[in-house]
Amino acid sequence: MEIFIGLDVSLASTAVCVLGERGKILKEADVISEPEALVSFFKDLPYAITGIGLEAGPLSQWLHKGISEAGQPVVLMETRRVKKALNACAIKTDRRVAQGIARLLQMGWFSEVHCKSVPAQETRALLTARKAIQNALINLELSVRGVLRNFGLKIGPVSKVRYDVRIRELAAGNTMLQAAVDDPTRFRRSRDIGPWVGLTPGRDESGERSIAGAITKAGDAGLRAALYKAANVMALLQKGGLRREFPFPLRVQATRTISAVPRALKRFMSAMRTWISAVKSTGQVVSPNAVTARCADCSSRRHPASFVRSNASRP
Repeated sequence: MEIFIGLDVSLASTAVCVLGERGKILKEADVISEPEALVSFFKDLPYAITGIGLEAGPLSQWLHKGISEAGQPVVLMETRRVKKALNACAIKTDRRVAQGIARLLQMGWFSEVHCKSVPAQETRALLTARKAIQNALINLELSVRGVLRNFGLKIGPVSKVRYDVRIRELAAGNTMLQAAVDDPTRFRRSRDIGPWVGLTPGRDESGERSIAGAITKAGDAGLRAALYKAANVMALLQKGGLRREFPFPLRVQATRTISAVPRALKRFMSAMRTWISAVKSTGQVVSPNAVTARCADCSSRRHPASFVRSNASRP
């Protein structure tokens, strides 16, 4: 009796269908996508296997090598022809795809694909990775040139060794906050910065219904992402009495709960309001670092080192 086996390979498991004479299904199973597990499954069958078929794909070369070395008659099937044949199925599942591959193998309606040797696969993988990194570097360089060109900053002809130094020379002194807020005096009240960044909750009211939703996410997405990332780092990475240096002098208690992130974000917004209030009171656009030094003195007097350490040690 001729036995044909179809394999539908996925990352975690492989659907297996065993066909006998006249296309009768003898056994179906799900096996881990490992050569050893599949070979063990084939050896446990009480039949002499005529052929094993699987589509060419990311894992197929690895599985084909392991199964063929175990002495099993396995073939790689050309993907496009198998796909066109299986498109006739109204319902497509892993089990039915394995059945279809086994039936195509039994009828001989497939094109066999050559499986490359391991050295050839390693060389191809190395060349593919090199090309991907090269394209990423070229795209990044062109993107940086385009961003700086909008501000009249021209990189010009520069060698790869001097490229990083040239970019730092052109971008020196620019910060995310200053670039996003630009002119703080355009805000009538300092607390207007929260809705402008999109960090206030949205509201949906209709009649007696009033729903407070998630944050509006309006305004500058880059500034909002920078504030959230900085608050997340401060809330999760601070240990004991140690404090990292950030653009604003914040003191956030290190906790294991996710509520520390909104608290840190609230402190960031408070520092931004302090900066805007200072700009409006002086009438000059001062740097956030100048306000940072002033707030640091107030924060150190308000929160002595012993108090910070005692609070940080609480669970």
